[in-house]
Amino acid sequence: MDRARLLAAQAVYVLPVGEVARGIAKTEVQAPSSPMIEEVVKLGAFLKVDAVITGVVREYGETRSGTSTANIISMSIQLIETGTGKIVWSGSSTKGGIGFWNRLIGGGGQPMNKVTEQAVDALFDKLLSKP
Repeated sequence: MDRARLLAAQAVYVLPVGEVARGIAKTEVQAPSSPMIEEVVKLGAFLKVDAVITGVVREYGETRSGTSTANIISMSIQLIETGTGKIVWSGSSTKGGIGFWNRLIGGGGQPMNKVTEQAVDALFDKLLSKP
């Protein structure tokens, strides 16, 4: 996720990537994208944080349908409370792919960096929106 954007929202403080990586290594988290409850609690205590964000990229790259191709990305994230290890928020986003105009006139769709940016922005909007 984009650390700068989360910090700019002034909703949360985001630890530097290196500090998080060190915490993951020290607490021996086996699968950082889908940690066990005990691992989340242990990591939260080590890093002294209230929550962690984990996620996975489910699809990334070019998709093809007939003669049309386009870039696509699909990702999901979750916010996990470190005191209990419970998921308190989750969201997913899929951007890109082959749309009507791609099928009609062809073309390669949007560049991969643009589709990725749109997917991340959509997740940030969901995460930071007020209920």
